[in-house]
Amino acid sequence: MENMEAIQGIAIDRFEFLGGARNFVEDIHDVFAMAPLLDGLDPSETALLCNFMVCYAAPRDSILMHEGELGDYMLFLLTGSAAVLKTDNEGKVHRVAVVGPGESLGEMAMIDAEPRTATCVSLEPVDFALLTQQAFKDVLITLPRLGNKLLLLMMHVIAQRLRVAQNQWVKTLPLVDPIITPKPH
Repeated sequence: MENMEAIQGIAIDRFEFLGGARNFVEDIHDVFAMAPLLDGLDPSETALLCNFMVCYAAPRDSILMHEGELGDYMLFLLTGSAAVLKTDNEGKVHRVAVVGPGESLGEMAMIDAEPRTATCVSLEPVDFALLTQQAFKDVLITLPRLGNKLLLLMMHVIAQRLRVAQNQWVKTLPLVDPIITPKPH
């Protein structure tokens, strides 16, 4: 596993290092069983994935990831909750979601390596498992079945979040003249 201190965009030294995720496999699997992203993993798959992750604890009000930074990791909340914040064009910050145990943050960066689209801040003390982009690539190469399953699960969560965002966004659009409104088939 690569040097975890080299992770871009996150000040690892601000957080308490708890150890390799493999030390917490049973607890992590219990959390994953409740999670939308990883509920499809069986205990042996969770154990394999834990070999590629490390765990940290962060106090309340910690920035876990920052909008605009390049993302090279994702994390899974194991305890506590975090707010997902988005800054608009006028510089106003909006809370777009609150996530809890078992939910993931930063999964889009694992796929497209683009800058983060939101800031995530802990609302209370949190523990989290961190998966770097390089570790994810290693899973895809060394354990392709697990890697592909994880990739499909990540894409499913991203698609669900996109649908929610589209439903929120459409409420801000002007209404269409009823004459040109499409009729259902």
